[in-house]
Amino acid sequence: MAHSICLIDDSIPLGDAKLFIDDTGRLNSSNIELLLNEEEDKWEEPVKELLENLINDKDSWSVSAFRNPDIYLNNFDKESYLPDFIIFDWDYGKMSAPTEELLKEILQKSFTLVAIYTRSDEKETVERIIKEEFNDYNNRINLIIKSEKNSPKKLIEWAEALSKNNFAYKFSKELRIYNRESMENLLVEFGKPDIKDFIWLFGSEDKESNKILLNAKDVSEMIVDKLRAELISKNFGDELPIIDANYTPTCSEEIVKKMWSLRLYYKPNDGLVRKGDIVDYEGKENIKYLVVSSDCHLKTFWKKNFGHLTVIPIYKVCKENKELVRKLKLAASEGEIKKMRATSLVNVSSSIEGPTILPCIPIGDSFYDYILFPKEISSIEVALPEEKKGNPRIVPLDYSHLTVVRGVDRISISEPFITPLVEHILYNISGYGVQDFPKGLQNSTTKNISEIF
Repeated sequence: MAHSICLIDDSIPLGDAKLFIDDTGRLNSSNIELLLNEEEDKWEEPVKELLENLINDKDSWSVSAFRNPDIYLNNFDKESYLPDFIIFDWDYGKMSAPTEELLKEILQKSFTLVAIYTRSDEKETVERIIKEEFNDYNNRINLIIKSEKNSPKKLIEWAEALSKNNFAYKFSKELRIYNRESMENLLVEFGKPDIKDFIWLFGSEDKESNKILLNAKDVSEMIVDKLRAELISKNFGDELPIIDANYTPTCSEEIVKKMWSLRLYYKPNDGLVRKGDIVDYEGKENIKYLVVSSDCHLKTFWKKNFGHLTVIPIYKVCKENKELVRKLKLAASEGEIKKMRATSLVNVSSSIEGPTILPCIPIGDSFYDYILFPKEISSIEVALPEEKKGNPRIVPLDYSHLTVVRGVDRISISEPFITPLVEHILYNISGYGVQDFPKGLQNSTTKNISEIF
């Protein structure tokens, strides 16, 4: 399958007016071939050589071009054009914003790999800007100087190497195709029943109001589950390499935190209260609260929960958090606390019973670890709202109903993590406590088992 690649460079000549090529949009491979064959056109030689190499290798590359970043971004918004690679010139004429801002917008809008292909006199300036402003994207950017020997070849070799060694790039095309196909298949099926029939099929009946309600979260989960099943059925990721257990990773601790933060959390944009929400509590410093109440009960909150929202405090892990330090010292010695080790959300090796650590919670541009103690579970009573329409008992809980808890800029724990975490919390509230065997009996049973072998 050919990789899509596009050149963004204002040195592309306009060609003879008789060619009727519109340079205010995307130039396709046919347009580029016409321009390359125009004898009178004055090309930058490295750019011409690069495009000729790409155009001639049609099995490997599908080539497009734009004369500046503004045209590319406009085209992206209109057509959702997603190239695998972008060859990006640095120096343009008058633009809507500085070059670095336009490049950053391109990198933020979609996953694409960018080779900055520019003149040698701009090398130091571009290197400094990349180092200072593009840390988050440095593994997606390469700087190649046009005047360097074999620069077109170097650029193509870099692109080919990334197609084999970068996870997101290796599977981006496959993922996009599967996602599009799966979504279209799903929409075809969803389009068969009438919308009222659809709500009747998947909604929940409220007997008191004699209504059937379909929650947006339920629809979202149904779509995600279907997409997951489609990916599994298509054997997605079968080509993933197997690495040795002693492999030494090259990624930084910051990347580790960022990737697992992406895996663990998402950011809701509506006002609904959900299980797994991590929220701020008025007047509490270095402490947040985790919502434990089930989504099923939150949908008809006052009817099911009698107005009580179940939450548990989580404490920022830092020496300035005096409340956390006090609680830890109450339960164990400093030596025992230092041995605490979290291997998952529900498995913490510790002499303290039941705590768990929520790692790399994103706050601003940084990531912080928090710890919770299951036995601190409590509830917040929420007054019944004065709804103008309908039965207030079947109203879902919204952050506008809360006074001491703020849901602005909250994050929420994703599945498949939040359900086992809540089960861990509930189990540790009471547990199955029973008296320990005496040492002599422990030794006897241990010896008896070991003698089997």
